[in-house]
Amino acid sequence: MAESQKIINLNDILSKYYKVDLMVYEQSFTQYWKPTLCELKVLIEKKKAEPEELFYFVKMCEQDIKVYIRIDHLSNFKTEVDFYDTAVPAMTEFQRRKSIYARTYQNLFPKCIGARVSAEQGKRLPDESGILLFEHLGRMGYMNPSPTEGLYMSACEIVLANLAEMHATPIAMRILCLPDFKSKVVPCLINTKQPKIRSRRYKKINEMLDELGDFDFEMLPYIPSVKRTIEMIKHNTLFNDSFSDETWITLCHSNFSILNVMLKYDTKTAIPIACKLLDFKTLEYSYCFNDLVFFLSTSINSTLFKYHFDFMLESYFSSFIQVLMEYDIDLVAYSRNNFHKHLNIQAPNMILKILQALPYIACNKYGEDGEPILGSKFKRRLRDIIILFLSRDWLKN
Repeated sequence: MAESQKIINLNDILSKYYKVDLMVYEQSFTQYWKPTLCELKVLIEKKKAEPEELFYFVKMCEQDIKVYIRIDHLSNFKTEVDFYDTAVPAMTEFQRRKSIYARTYQNLFPKCIGARVSAEQGKRLPDESGILLFEHLGRMGYMNPSPTEGLYMSACEIVLANLAEMHATPIAMRILCLPDFKSKVVPCLINTKQPKIRSRRYKKINEMLDELGDFDFEMLPYIPSVKRTIEMIKHNTLFNDSFSDETWITLCHSNFSILNVMLKYDTKTAIPIACKLLDFKTLEYSYCFNDLVFFLSTSINSTLFKYHFDFMLESYFSSFIQVLMEYDIDLVAYSRNNFHKHLNIQAPNMILKILQALPYIACNKYGEDGEPILGSKFKRRLRDIIILFLSRDWLKN
């Protein structure tokens, strides 16, 4: 956003959020790593109060300088606006009606100060005036964890607890208040468009697997199994059947990794005490296992992944069940055996997405061609993922 630009009707947005008339005197922006992400500094004055300086995080609809109309960008932005503007308040209100006050759904995410696709009344198509305005987590002590290090046990547990709550609450609402779920939550999923994996990405994955075989000769016999599984997933993507069982289907992030998490640490002990989940432009209605397996495979510390994977699954499952119990949901269908049964059915389908995303999450150096440089640490992580998938029969021999 250019320095000369201002957020239209910011007075109204802030007055509505704070429930008090106020006047915005100054707006200034600091751009982050993308032109659509900014820090907003405002000088406001509330009635009979001294001027106050406030900071926010602003997200705008992504534009492509080479293409005038990018349906995927427009769709993704509208999905995220609808999520914060409609779905999150609806589920928070559902919790209130069920007397669930200890942990509100909206607190899983940064507080949304305002969300709109356009400043033009009644317009449904996102434009340059569309914004998502959030509280500034960085100035509240939240930090981005290191993707190359991965999350350790204490951080992983708090993230998994939040992820489980994010998944379980919509399931409870769907079971107990289906009409409200259909009218207030489902509409935000209608516009979701998942990006297609281009043929060059498949080629890159094959090259990455071949590099792994050169790096570790013991992996050579298993590389064909990975490639066969990928071919099977490509086929299933083209000829995928609709869902036949909704038990484990819920609102999913669809790209949930360490890059979509901010943590707050105790200043004395350095132990994580709070977590926020971010970036819901690719929200989808799918199996909760997709988020879970993708996150564990791409985002936790390598030692934790190799030796405590089952513990992490149990941590998520326990939190998930605890949420359902608070709503008195019948847990027969949500047994531990059923959890692992459906996990084992869905997890193999995630290997393609994991292999596509892992270099961009776990690598911190890029070549002149803009592609990640696959170092030895990355290749060891890739090897660990394949070994784990093989040990659980998630890859086809």
